Amino acid sequence: MQQDSQLLLKLTSETLREKFYDLRRVLDIAELLEVSYDHLIYHIYLVESEHRYTTFEIPKKSGGIRQISTPITAIKIIQKKLNQVLQAVYQTKPIIKKSQV
Repeated sequence: MQQDSQLLLKLTSETLREKFYDLRRVLDIAELLEVSYDHLIYHIYLVESEHRYTTFEIPKKSGGIRQISTPITAIKIIQKKLNQVLQAVYQTKPIIKKSQV
């Protein structure tokens, strides 16, 4: 498994928001995600889509088979970093339950 330091961006949420709104080029995205431009382009555009994910099957409790697709490590790292950026940019509102109203 990759070390957490590779999976997390080092910038603060405020800096991530600022840099997100300043994005203009794919190179800017690579810099924001702290991956090389070549690495980003390779995994997004050059790797065949069927090779970006590993697929396996697990049995369902109710019978039958469930197909699971998990991203390869490089894609997983990009997704986790992108998730970190989007969480900094888009603050979600907490869910209000009926018991709290």
